[in-house]
Amino acid sequence: MFSTTNAQGTTSNQVLLFRNDCSKTKILLFDFYQEKLDLKMMMSDPFCNSDMNLFSKLTIKMRWGKKRYTKGFSGKFEHVGTLGKGIMSMVPMDVKISYHHNCILVANFHNACIHVFELKSKQLKYSVSTPARFPTSICIEENYNDNVNIMMDAILMFCHQNHCLYKYDLEKYLLKDNRGLAIWKSTDIARTMSVTMRPNSKQIFCVDMDARSVKILDSRSGITIHCISLEQSSSPFSLAFVNDFQFVLSTDINLKIFKMSVSHEWKCVKTLGKKGDNRGEFDCAQSIIFDKKSQFLIVNDRTNFRIQIVTLEGECLASFGSFSMIMIDGRSGI
Repeated sequence: MFSTTNAQGTTSNQVLLFRNDCSKTKILLFDFYQEKLDLKMMMSDPFCNSDMNLFSKLTIKMRWGKKRYTKGFSGKFEHVGTLGKGIMSMVPMDVKISYHHNCILVANFHNACIHVFELKSKQLKYSVSTPARFPTSICIEENYNDNVNIMMDAILMFCHQNHCLYKYDLEKYLLKDNRGLAIWKSTDIARTMSVTMRPNSKQIFCVDMDARSVKILDSRSGITIHCISLEQSSSPFSLAFVNDFQFVLSTDINLKIFKMSVSHEWKCVKTLGKKGDNRGEFDCAQSIIFDKKSQFLIVNDRTNFRIQIVTLEGECLASFGSFSMIMIDGRSGI
């Protein structure tokens, strides 16, 4: 591998690939930082065809550099910064990170927009209007396009005004000229505050609060492919995946662990906590995330004005916040 610099002063990494096929030797030069590679030409070349899988992985590695290593939450609740100071009518409903685009995305319910913050500096870059008012949930689908050889993120967002779930190419959505070009949209969900990608799949899990169900959509088409009916005795809010075959559902009174059975049905196998204000109890667990590094749940216990850290066995390891803490009064997402 070597670097070259063009007339504009731009440096790019390039690589030479050698192969000896007895009768001839080929030398190919690839620029891993150009916007598009002519994959059709490469696939039609018998020299490249047999090695495309390895080449694809090498291309991604060269383009995106070092592997991203996750770091678990310390559980200390140390205040290290604030986003959105000075933004009028800031009512954040959800927040997600796109590492490929180096940005933090915040859904502003009242202003009908997505605020885009620079990932490292945490400074506001700009805001992009949502296709309808009252965005309640956003989700990032990483590497959504299997037909191209580069990492591309998609953004999923639900707007309460028209009860519609939208999917956009994130890069195009962040360009104001292209934000109207949705890949697809679905009106099969009445109301949700939780849109989540199932790991290692093309499935979107949406908690439909009004229908008391979890609807599973094909992320490529937006078509609903399955529906998990929930108990009518509690109101579902959010879910977080523990792994490919297990997720935790938060409700107004407790947490429920679901696992996929041998027959590929999702079944509730355990209930954590109950309604109350003691440690390990919940009163409207509105949102939840699973810290894969530390293997515990971080729960937004909304009506109790606190965040709880809970194990998969239901033990409360830490609690942060109280009714008197104005700084987290009325929060909606974590």
